[in-house]
Amino acid sequence: MTGNQGIRYFVIVLSIALSCWAIAAEWPPSLGIDIKGGSGLTYKVEKLAATVVREDDFGIAQTDVNETITVISNRINKEGVKDIQVRQQGQDQVVITLPGMSKEAADAIRARMTQVGQLLMPIIAASSDASAQNVPFNRETFDRQRKDALRAHHTDPTKPLWTPPAAFRWFPYRPQRLEKDTDTEYRSRIDDYQKKLRDEPWEVSGEWFFFAPEFWESGGDPKVAGFTGSDIEDPMRSNDERGGRAVTFNVVPHRQTDLAAYSRKFMKRQMALILNEEIWNVATINGELSDNVQITSGNVGFTSEEQTWLLTCLQSGSLKLKPRLLAQDEVGATLGGAAVNRGLLAFMIGMALVTAFMLIYYRVSGVIAVVALVGNVVVTVAIMSILQASWTLPGIAGLVLTLGMAVDANILVNERIREELAKGKS
Repeated sequence: MTGNQGIRYFVIVLSIALSCWAIAAEWPPSLGIDIKGGSGLTYKVEKLAATVVREDDFGIAQTDVNETITVISNRINKEGVKDIQVRQQGQDQVVITLPGMSKEAADAIRARMTQVGQLLMPIIAASSDASAQNVPFNRETFDRQRKDALRAHHTDPTKPLWTPPAAFRWFPYRPQRLEKDTDTEYRSRIDDYQKKLRDEPWEVSGEWFFFAPEFWESGGDPKVAGFTGSDIEDPMRSNDERGGRAVTFNVVPHRQTDLAAYSRKFMKRQMALILNEEIWNVATINGELSDNVQITSGNVGFTSEEQTWLLTCLQSGSLKLKPRLLAQDEVGATLGGAAVNRGLLAFMIGMALVTAFMLIYYRVSGVIAVVALVGNVVVTVAIMSILQASWTLPGIAGLVLTLGMAVDANILVNERIREELAKGKS
């Protein structure tokens, strides 16, 4: 019995020690909007070019806006413990309110917002391809018109960009990681690529793709067109044949027959996996595809961050609407400093009164109860720190309620012990 008690005491002490370490590692905690304020990001949502199948098809459905809000919430607050608010404003705007956080954390969220997470699987265009209007593919002409329009638009933003014939689209190659690249070197190349894509898009390497009308238009319904992220399931971490990080996913059963027909139609042609309107992977179709697909990167695989981001995109779903940042504003705390101070004061007074009552009324048993109470608070705060949860005033009130409930259980136990001792039991 003594040995068992020793193990219990050791586990309790170890748990509290680890909890204190977790709190210290994540201190200071993230404060919610009501206490610290934060930033407000306003985005305008627009239809993706890949889903516009008619020239007049630019309307935005409310269901698409609702789905966009859900996907964004899952991406930036998957655990639901951060005080991040995502809401619709007007017909085509989404407002994200972020609590006070580090510049790096805010930049990461903004980066996730610019990535639509849309997965496409088109075929690299060839001279034998033609649109539904029988417009043939001409690489030299298409490249010249695209680049000339980009340069003119860069000089004068009022000039329109060139729209290629239906069934053809151009996408940039995302830099592949090389064997000699360290994580820092690869991230630097990605930064250079993104800067060039923003400042000199006509200089970025890319490829033209053919969206075969018989597979990608589907009677004009973009929701069932082609092969996209909605046709996959069970994305998971994996390794390529060289041992590098990769991501594997399965094709949903009801689309496997269609994918097999698609791969037969374009046998020996090159098919790409395009994510967030960037070419991530290109491979030649050497056999019939139906159920399992892997995304790889170069000879050494993805970085850990890229692999995690790919999984997040594929698991949370793709956006049918592309967010474009309109404004960023500072948001003041929704509660005044006096209200916050009163809340903290209430927590400390409550803790002091409960401790005094237990010590005066129950003495030795009260000491044990107070120690357990402190341990309860430490472990709770540690869990919040590990989850990087934001501290809000309702959260502090919940912690006060937790104290009361924990003490209530101790009071019941102590009163029962008193009753048994009064009956002469030991």
